[in-house]
Amino acid sequence: MGSFLRLKAEHKDLEAMRNDAQIARDAAKAELERQEKEVYADKRKRELELQEVRKEAEEKRIQQEKIERRIVSVTSEILVKAVSKST
Repeated sequence: MGSFLRLKAEHKDLEAMRNDAQIARDAAKAELERQEKEVYADKRKRELELQEVRKEAEEKRIQQEKIERRIVSVTSEILVKAVSKST
């Protein structure tokens, strides 16, 4: 009878260990999912910020080109006027 009680106690201990392991596994799985979601959200945020910076850079490039074309146009007008006055 002593070995039966010992086996029953060992079985109970193993069941408790299995239960603890399942709880730890589920907690680790939930933490991993939380971290994955956080990483994905951070990545998405960075991608959106990068898109915005690229958009702003493109707008500034276009504005710079407009300014440069205007400068060339005004310079040409000044040169044409200067040449026509000298003749």
